[in-house]
Amino acid sequence: MVPVKKKSPVLIIKTDLKHPNPSVRDWIAFRIIQGKHPRIGEKYRFYPMMNFSVAIDDHELGLTHVIRGTDHISNTERQKYIFKYFEWVIPEYFHYGFISIPDSILKTSIIKKGINDGNYSGWDDTRLQTLCSMKKRGYTPETFRRYWIESGLRDVNAEFSWEIFNSINRQIVDANADRYFFVNLPKLIKVNGSPEVHSKIPRYQGKFERGYREYDICPNPEIFISNDDFNNLKDGETLRLKDLFNVKFNFGKFEYQGTEPTGDRLRIIHWCPPDSNDFKVERNNGGVDIGLIEPEATGKKGIFQLERYGFINKISDSSGIYLHN
Repeated sequence: MVPVKKKSPVLIIKTDLKHPNPSVRDWIAFRIIQGKHPRIGEKYRFYPMMNFSVAIDDHELGLTHVIRGTDHISNTERQKYIFKYFEWVIPEYFHYGFISIPDSILKTSIIKKGINDGNYSGWDDTRLQTLCSMKKRGYTPETFRRYWIESGLRDVNAEFSWEIFNSINRQIVDANADRYFFVNLPKLIKVNGSPEVHSKIPRYQGKFERGYREYDICPNPEIFISNDDFNNLKDGETLRLKDLFNVKFNFGKFEYQGTEPTGDRLRIIHWCPPDSNDFKVERNNGGVDIGLIEPEATGKKGIFQLERYGFINKISDSSGIYLHN
């Protein structure tokens, strides 16, 4: 074996020393690497560089079109020399701009360190924007496909829109998502003067063939509303508990005001019966909403809309993951 000096020789591709881009001039195609390869041991010492390998692979695979980022424009120019020297058909190249994704953690080194340090539960931690995390939260493959088809490829830099992305996913999941009530930070209230009432709530408004959530509410019941709704009550206000009855809030008490909707534009709030289940929702900002979910949701998993709250992926009877509004 011929000894190799510390300064190893390299093999270059002869191009044009007057090329306006210095990185394209006589670029390195092969180099000698000392040491043991993790897969093939010491069988080889002379290894191709990326641009040589990619050009050969693209030809051998019969690629007709190559789509890559604008950061590879110089690499494309290098690789064209290989095609020219071998008299191969040069593919069509298209270079797209960088896509910045706001409010996202995508750098794998940061994620890996966070997992090792115990800051993240894994690659599917809901605070991350990895594909496995997005799947866990409830985004569909069709959402990704439609977003990028509608966005199109551009040769300029652009910013990813979570608003548009969520809107597309909402269009896809909405039709199959049954509705349920979730009361965040529940506040127990007592309604005076009400008779026994049978509440019949559509699983999906307008698609009554999907069935109903039905509850028998006893006279003068104790029910739960959200803490936010309770804090926003105004003395003397009449409001409607959705698909149940109307109540008037007066001097800290709730008085029954009939079951039929009135002609007045009443504020409508949701509620949960007293036998509702404890439920928590993981938010993608690391927060957790804790409250109650209505009994009809028991035993069901998948994507649902919690009315006046948002879409979630319900993974058990006690927890779910927030998807979007």
